[in-house]
Amino acid sequence: GAKLLAVDINTKELVHEYTIPSEIAGIGSYCQDFQIDTKSEKIYIADIGVMAKKPAILIYDISSKTIRKVLSRDKSVLDENYVIDSKGKK
Repeated sequence: GAKLLAVDINTKELVHEYTIPSEIAGIGSYCQDFQIDTKSEKIYIADIGVMAKKPAILIYDISSKTIRKVLSRDKSVLDENYVIDSKGKK
């Protein structure tokens, strides 16, 4: 399954590892972007859910090593109809 890994950039040692449970990010999940909040020690991960069509936000608590899924299929995380325009070509 999907994993969160933290590596010390100076020593190149693995300093934190967490396997995301399949009930949180299973088949059809696609975890791609993340943001780290150092004050609250949380990591916010975008699961665009391409195959499962269940996009959501995952919130990982670094200190307790727990994760939860929020906004699953909420309007705020669903894709919208859009057209990519690249150099005048659609």
